[in-house]
Amino acid sequence: MKSKKVLLGLFVGLMALTAGSAMAQTQSNSLIEVGPCNLGGRVLSLLLDESDSPYQTIYAGAAGGGLFVRDANHDEWERVSCTIDGKEVVLPITSMTQGSDNSIYIATGEQSNVYGISSTDFTALGRGLVKFNPATREFTQMVPAPQSPEDVWAVINKVAMVSHNGHDYLYIATARGLYRWDVNHEAEPVMVFAGTRPVDDVELVGARNLGYFSCGNQVYKLSSIWGENWNNYVNISGTNAAFGGNNQSGTINGAIKVVVDWTDSTCSNNNLDNVYGGGNLAPYTTPEDKT
Repeated sequence: MKSKKVLLGLFVGLMALTAGSAMAQTQSNSLIEVGPCNLGGRVLSLLLDESDSPYQTIYAGAAGGGLFVRDANHDEWERVSCTIDGKEVVLPITSMTQGSDNSIYIATGEQSNVYGISSTDFTALGRGLVKFNPATREFTQMVPAPQSPEDVWAVINKVAMVSHNGHDYLYIATARGLYRWDVNHEAEPVMVFAGTRPVDDVELVGARNLGYFSCGNQVYKLSSIWGENWNNYVNISGTNAAFGGNNQSGTINGAIKVVVDWTDSTCSNNNLDNVYGGGNLAPYTTPEDKT
């Protein structure tokens, strides 16, 4: 009996020590957990509501738990119930973007890479593209809901939106290619790029009418987002380039300085003529004993 009391005392003492250490660590940590904890699984997308000028309303999209919202009046996250065609569904959200009318476009369907093998068997089947109205909290199915991982809209990696002259141009990066959709004037998305590998990301710069997307280890530049050549693109991945570019001449305001570690054998044989900054006219400097 005495030995059991000793063991019990040691156990209680160890638990108290562990709890004290954890409490001290929490108090010294400047990061504050704001949720939505583990209710929805991994949070893959965040969106600040543009209609909220103080930007206090934030949406979180979870891989397996749907849509959550938190605003200035509530410290706790609220799960937004999603009903489509009279049925409550859970959205495996991967990306979100907002249109000019404040509608939120939600991409679903995650592509999983397991031991180097790309597969959707280990993730929830996507629901395609869904539109959410923050004012009415209504959800609308924008494309046919996928029935299998092979469907076009089963995996959407990224969505991005640009508004121009009354048009909302939605770009959709999927496992089957890149699509563009003028959601206010077109009935369905139009394919821009069909690749042998998934399109992983798309980034748009509305003010400059610029767009870029990636597929595998390649980066592409869109000729235009809303102009006549919106369905044209060029591969800007380059070879031995410090960053993107091509051999077109251009005006560079200022110089670009490239510092190379010549003691690294993998760098010493690089061709520095392939350093671009919107063109091949950007000057660069090298050590005096190198050319």
